[in-house]
Amino acid sequence: MKLLKLSTAALFISILSGCAVGNKYDYQQAEVSLPVQGSEQISLGVIDNRSYIINGDKPANFIGLQRGGFGNPFDVTTSSGQPMTDDMTEVLSRSLENAGFKVTKLYFSSPDTSLVANIIKKDGQQKNIILTVSEWKTDSMMSFALIYDLLLQVKDSKGEEIASASIRSNGKETLSGAGFEEQNSRTATSAFETKISRLFNNPSIVEALK
Repeated sequence: MKLLKLSTAALFISILSGCAVGNKYDYQQAEVSLPVQGSEQISLGVIDNRSYIINGDKPANFIGLQRGGFGNPFDVTTSSGQPMTDDMTEVLSRSLENAGFKVTKLYFSSPDTSLVANIIKKDGQQKNIILTVSEWKTDSMMSFALIYDLLLQVKDSKGEEIASASIRSNGKETLSGAGFEEQNSRTATSAFETKISRLFNNPSIVEALK
């Protein structure tokens, strides 16, 4: 009986470890509900300010960890293979266009504030929506958790801030029990929809985009 229990535990750990390798989440399936409507031309950019991306410890398409049976972590990446912030840009651009806006996408090679301002001055519009992602990482084993730190800004044509809103987790925020890859992907996508909608519903952001 003891040998059977050990064999069962070993099999369970092996299955968990096998399911942990090579997971990908599809953030491009997200649909963000916005509280504003408009028809003007605006620009949009998402900045990856995650420290482990900037220093090269992780690739730009890294989005989280799936842990094996012993808690050993395996990287989760975007389904598209694109940088995570490119996927987020696609989602937000689509949501803004669905709300009536005409969107010009901005891409930033660095979170440096002077570089961001220069790109806005060169390629931006009268209103520019900038999402800075200082943290966004899922962590899944027995539960599915998210760590996040987001700043949403509306800037003018000179790169000066008009309005801002921010949200961050207090450590790991447990979202649900852990599942397999497809379920975890849906949970991560739903969390992104919720967090971004909360930012856009901030009164200062709503007023700035009127």
